[in-house]
Amino acid sequence: MLSISPPRLSLTLSFLLGLCTQLSHAHTAAPYLLPEQFDSKNNSVSLQSAITIEKFYSANRNYSTRFFSTTPDGIQQEIKPVANLERFSLLDLAIPQEGTYQIKTANQASSSIDYARIEGRWLRVRTERPATPSQPAMAAATPAQSRPTATSTVTTPEAARPRRFIYADEVPTNTPTAKTDVIQLAETYVTKGAPSTLPKPTGKGLELIPITHPNEVFADGSFEFKMQFDGKPLPKLTLELYRGASEYDEEQTQALGHIDTDDEGHAKIDFKNRTGIYLLFAQYPAASSDAVQQPPARLYNYGLTLQAAP
Repeated sequence: MLSISPPRLSLTLSFLLGLCTQLSHAHTAAPYLLPEQFDSKNNSVSLQSAITIEKFYSANRNYSTRFFSTTPDGIQQEIKPVANLERFSLLDLAIPQEGTYQIKTANQASSSIDYARIEGRWLRVRTERPATPSQPAMAAATPAQSRPTATSTVTTPEAARPRRFIYADEVPTNTPTAKTDVIQLAETYVTKGAPSTLPKPTGKGLELIPITHPNEVFADGSFEFKMQFDGKPLPKLTLELYRGASEYDEEQTQALGHIDTDDEGHAKIDFKNRTGIYLLFAQYPAASSDAVQQPPARLYNYGLTLQAAP
């Protein structure tokens, strides 16, 4: 039996959108659904949907997907965005019943990535590079064979790194290729009144199964959950945790490290008295660091947005 918690922190979308975030060292693009309130007394709630790279709160780009909510009595319904903008979408969800609403994106591909196997490494294929305004003639006149090859390296302040992509016009004929469909899964929970029982897992694709109710999370406590894929536990899966922060926060650390699931797919987050809104991110299968392994047919990016209340 879930108890009613004290009033939680309530933040509006307009305030969240005005926050200035600090860049983390991670380069992963994570999907998120951000409600204006996690604990509401109103009959509707607004949400923002986007991809973030500057974790967290800063919308980097929009993406194509469908949105669904599950009501406290288990009825699923599709949510049509009220606005699809360049960097994000806005949703407006009616919440007439008391209890917990699950809001999530569809388990469907929103984009795809092409790869080519060059000298033993799978490189992302990009379309023909555009001519730069400063050197249009030079860019257009440079033949493909004289451009940087797939074995070229890009010198950075840290070190020379192997090339991670190749342009389509550089790919030799009969080169092995692969395509990865990218599924962006974003999820959050909103409660009106007392928290209620959550929807059962579908057993399809990548899923986070809350053990702690997502709307009963407090900064002096923890959040327990399980990760599964197609209904089976995901052991040793690494997740990343990010905390939303503005430039005025005394503690501006956003990237709070990694959490690994155990042999049964179970994990727990301790918030160490840090109140705020968090993004928990997982990618499955894990990316190949050396690009030697063939890319998967499907890549799942998962983002859960939740609040650690005072």
